[in-house]
Amino acid sequence: MPQVESAASTESTEPAEPIEEPADTGEFVWERDFRSLGIVGMPGNLASNAAMARNGDEIVLTIDEGHARLLNARHEEKIIEALRNQFGATITLRVEQGDAEGKTPAAWEERQRQARQKAAEDSIRNDPAVQSIVERFEARVVENSIRPPNQAKSG
Repeated sequence: MPQVESAASTESTEPAEPIEEPADTGEFVWERDFRSLGIVGMPGNLASNAAMARNGDEIVLTIDEGHARLLNARHEEKIIEALRNQFGATITLRVEQGDAEGKTPAAWEERQRQARQKAAEDSIRNDPAVQSIVERFEARVVENSIRPPNQAKSG
């Protein structure tokens, strides 16, 4: 539950931006469906910071220099194994170093997290009960105490 402190409120009431949600066509969408591949540990971390393009049986992962430096043959084996389980045994993998342009599972998840946080903050700001408490007791909502539903408090 959000904390309320005594003091006048000066919170903004900007409208929430819509959450980017790829169209659900039943097809695999790299950013959204990456976690279903089950790639964990360092290979999962590296792959989640890569953009994916597919041309027939070839999958190209574009990864930035910082992450590419950490990638080794063992990591690539784990990634290609998961990709073959999803797309078939004929899949090949090519890893390129470059700008993923935010089209990565990690960036998508962060955008989703930010959108959920903003929606939770907007919900609290616009809640008539909260507004009544703020006005009646000259209180203010402690912004960093607001969490979306089902999100554990971190740090």
